[in-house]
Amino acid sequence: MFPPIQSLQCHFIVFLLLSFSLLSISAVQAFSDSFYFEVKENSPAQTYVGKIATKAGFTYRFNDDPAEFELNAETGVILTTEVAADREAKDLYSLVVLSSSPTYPIEVKVRVLDVDDNVPFWPPSINTNLSFSESAPVGTKVIIDSAVDADSGQLRYRVEPVTELSLSDPQSGGGGSSSSSLPFKLNYNSSTSFLHLEIASKLDRELQSSYLLNITATDESDQASYAIFSVRILDSNDNAPVFDHVSRTFCLQFAVSCC
Repeated sequence: MFPPIQSLQCHFIVFLLLSFSLLSISAVQAFSDSFYFEVKENSPAQTYVGKIATKAGFTYRFNDDPAEFELNAETGVILTTEVAADREAKDLYSLVVLSSSPTYPIEVKVRVLDVDDNVPFWPPSINTNLSFSESAPVGTKVIIDSAVDADSGQLRYRVEPVTELSLSDPQSGGGGSSSSSLPFKLNYNSSTSFLHLEIASKLDRELQSSYLLNITATDESDQASYAIFSVRILDSNDNAPVFDHVSRTFCLQFAVSCC
């Protein structure tokens, strides 16, 4: 005797639900193993990066072996290799680890953290010749090329007048001179990375027609580089002509002929 049709339908529905649940669990298992690690750039070989979860009886390997990392097949521990990770070349590794049969993939992301290992520099193409009109008001700015730092973090800038000492040792600053003796100051916007040279006090070309400035860029590890900028003060017709004496006396001799 056959079971009733309604009973068969119920069994079939239960079977479908169970099958769907098993497939869902399998799918979640296949993609749920995901790990995120961080390691400093230039870390020495055999530096511990992290450990993935492993299962008894399984071995593990990278799908594509990265030169910078190695994986212990039994323990799941990830270490650095002799090839140092360089953040400036690549800051995030997206790796796939595969288990032995039955194979299931594990996602591994390794973020390479910055180390301040690069000295800032001034590109050789920067414009170091600047000019202001002597009639420009205080607060007038010109954009100047900024230094470049391959590392993350902010640069600090300092401007000093060029002296004999600063020419022989630019990193020493102004050789005792203060930037307050200059009619200029630096204005750096870290959000836009724009560097401005700004007039801080009134200019007078008749008193000084040009300036040599030593501008130093320093990173967060106090590594610094400098550039020498020349600033020319342009003339404005702001002085009335004057005689060099208040008055002069002249004697004129002439003859008058009578007809």
